[in-house]
Amino acid sequence: GDTAPGPLPRVDVDIDVMDWSVRTSRGLAAIDAQAAEGVVRRRDGRAGGPVGLMTHHLDHDATVWDHVSALAALIATHPAAAWVSIDAALAPAEEDRDTRWATR
Repeated sequence: GDTAPGPLPRVDVDIDVMDWSVRTSRGLAAIDAQAAEGVVRRRDGRAGGPVGLMTHHLDHDATVWDHVSALAALIATHPAAAWVSIDAALAPAEEDRDTRWATR
């Protein structure tokens, strides 16, 4: 039958690795600051869902790839962080628990 579509899923971006004014990485300090702010926004209730990482893989130079790799290694080894699948990130939130959170 005819079923109205639900709302479009949304995953916010907290970390953008590119500095478009120079078309390379915005730098590890800036990337780390964006990641930390994303975590803080979730912990204090200003945002929900996973901390979003935007990549522009077709525009990355070696420096950007190095910085994305460093961030990925930090996330993979940090005891309070976990990667989530795109399916989990796009899953509807449960009433009493948001299953899309990437921080533990």
